[in-house]
Amino acid sequence: MRPFGQRMLLGIVLGVASVLAVGCGSTTTATTTRTATKDRSDTSEVGTLDGAAPKSTVGAPSTTKPLKSAPPARSLSTTIDPLRPFVVNVAKSYDPAVAAPLLIVLHGYTGTGESMKKYVGLQSLADARGFLTVYPDGTKDGAGAGFWNATVACCNFGAVDIDDSAYLASIIDAVSANYRVDPKRVYFLGHSNGGFMSYRM
Repeated sequence: MRPFGQRMLLGIVLGVASVLAVGCGSTTTATTTRTATKDRSDTSEVGTLDGAAPKSTVGAPSTTKPLKSAPPARSLSTTIDPLRPFVVNVAKSYDPAVAAPLLIVLHGYTGTGESMKKYVGLQSLADARGFLTVYPDGTKDGAGAGFWNATVACCNFGAVDIDDSAYLASIIDAVSANYRVDPKRVYFLGHSNGGFMSYRM
């Protein structure tokens, strides 16, 4: 990506941060940044990151040419909540020798990561711009609705004792242990309840 394109994309993504949902049913979004490190290429397999070394080899800086096409997405779990695995969507232009931005997109109350992926329609842009993207799932409440424990305003209505901040931080760590992530370009974007959680992060 060229420097001008980086500035424009960063301006667009960070510009969204000025709008934050006031109620759970609104359609606003929020974006924030967080840090991460490391690297890795990718295959379509399930791996649980529990402190042991990943089954796949970590990609060190290589002398190979940039990939012509990305391998398929890979499902990972975190040590915080192995029952909530997530899929890392790898950009078609991903090169394990180059640090890539990471975008974590959070669904609203009653939503899912998959529904959010379809709703925002960012994947083709992420592929073109070289982003790694993750669309994780919140916890199911008593009514079976997915939510993030973001703030007292929204949307942990059952007062479940869950630390979504730690869970999302562990996603950054897990992705960074398996892919080359640029620690200065880790972003959160969320819709409604996901906007609250993005702001909290």
